[in-house]
Amino acid sequence: MGGGGKTTVTATITTTVQTTPTEPPPSGSTGATTVVTTSGGVPDRLATYCGTRPCDDFATPSGNIKCFATSYGSGSVECIIASGLVPVPTSPPCELDRNGMVVGGTGAAKPSCRGDPTPAVLDNQIPALPYDTVWVGFGIHCLSQTTGITCVNSDGHGFFLARQRWSLF
Repeated sequence: MGGGGKTTVTATITTTVQTTPTEPPPSGSTGATTVVTTSGGVPDRLATYCGTRPCDDFATPSGNIKCFATSYGSGSVECIIASGLVPVPTSPPCELDRNGMVVGGTGAAKPSCRGDPTPAVLDNQIPALPYDTVWVGFGIHCLSQTTGITCVNSDGHGFFLARQRWSLF
């Protein structure tokens, strides 16, 4: 995604993307999936938050879920849901806000635990990731569907996040 001189590459894929949505395809879905690949740079709208470290962000078309991706460490994507996690996770303990999920480029996904908003929440120009579209970057794939968003890393670990429920795998 991006702007300000950054390149966005959009392509229709013909192979199966290695995500495992926990919901059936949305009604009316054509089954076609579009892939949006991060440029690997820093969109101008995120330069204040990311400096020179590659990052990106995107939101579901409803705007209820906003995701921030960074190349830091092995890469990660953290998605925050405005309506809150249902149910609220109780483990591991967290003294801060629990309003989303995070998955690194490797390893297990987990509920986020933070006291400040992600750059995606602060980005008033955050682009929508259309339904039936996969965002790819920093070792992670995220599939936007009308039923929620699924993000998975190269280890096959990830999360499903929706207004009504969430799950880790």
